[in-house]
Amino acid sequence: MTMKEREPNDIGYVVFHHETVYFVKGENLEKSHLEDFSEEDIWRASPFEQVSILMDAELKITTNGIKHGDKVAIWYDEVLESYPAQIK
Repeated sequence: MTMKEREPNDIGYVVFHHETVYFVKGENLEKSHLEDFSEEDIWRASPFEQVSILMDAELKITTNGIKHGDKVAIWYDEVLESYPAQIK
């Protein structure tokens, strides 16, 4: 079974902020929350229930066709036991 034949592991939104790409989730997220995102949202109470870094300036992964605020699905096979956690 290929990844696209199974349910995604996560669904959320892509947020580009400075040179970092974030994956964010939240039940009550609105477009304005995504537009106003800042690093402080990670540490304080906010509508973001989960904030993960997808990539930063050091990683060379393409984001062609993906724009700020796009809803995306993520499939992964393995979660590495590291800090911070990483997925393959």
